[in-house]
Amino acid sequence: MRPVAIERQNPPGLHATPGYHHVTTVSARTAVHLAGRCPLGLDGAVVAGGVLEQVDQVVANTATALDAVGATPDDVARTVICVATADRAVLSAVWDRFTASAIGAASARPAPWWA
Repeated sequence: MRPVAIERQNPPGLHATPGYHHVTTVSARTAVHLAGRCPLGLDGAVVAGGVLEQVDQVVANTATALDAVGATPDDVARTVICVATADRAVLSAVWDRFTASAIGAASARPAPWWA
């Protein structure tokens, strides 16, 4: 899939960001879009356990999808993480779990939607 050039910047005159960039430019001959990175196992059911086990399944599913096209988390220009809760402690735990995961390079770039 390479070469992919991803340039991230925070231009002067814009506020500091907590782990994402204001501007991302991608130069590539091929663009890949992933969808449906849900916490579902091979049987199509939501994985057992709590929200952090669901995060782990989403991480595994995303890594599998990226691997299928020869991509890595470093090739990801943008991710969107949606969590169905208003509990800030849960949101924080999910964000921490994603950014520390095998796909952390992909998940650490955007701001969580609840920030």
